[in-house]
Amino acid sequence: MSGVKLDGKPINRFKVAELRDLLQVRGLDTSGLKAVLVARLSEALEKEAEVVAAEGGAVAEEPAEASCGEKRKAEAESEEAKPAKASKADADAEGAAAAEKAKVEAEAAEAAAKAKAEADAAEAEAAAKA
Repeated sequence: MSGVKLDGKPINRFKVAELRDLLQVRGLDTSGLKAVLVARLSEALEKEAEVVAAEGGAVAEEPAEASCGEKRKAEAESEEAKPAKASKADADAEGAAAAEKAKVEAEAAEAAAKAKAEADAAEAEAAAKA
């Protein structure tokens, strides 16, 4: 159905619960059948990649692991600063959601960099033929 991949796995191979988690992280509707969830997530991932590409791929210039690691460190510090009222389960869920979001952003940046490289290669090939 969708050629969009996340962690090297086509998103239509994710379980419904995983799809809902990925949609919830993005603040999107989590209701519907699997096909609807896949379509909604696919559209969101494509838009994220377009945004990164439109920003000139600036995020993609950094190594994905470093960018992701920095975000996780900031999120961990943010978690420590929260009031003690939040339960451990709430903190774990928020941390997992934030980590997933950071990972998806890094993947979107990587996809945008790849698309830019392919476009640059095609442009260079066209210029060489001319």
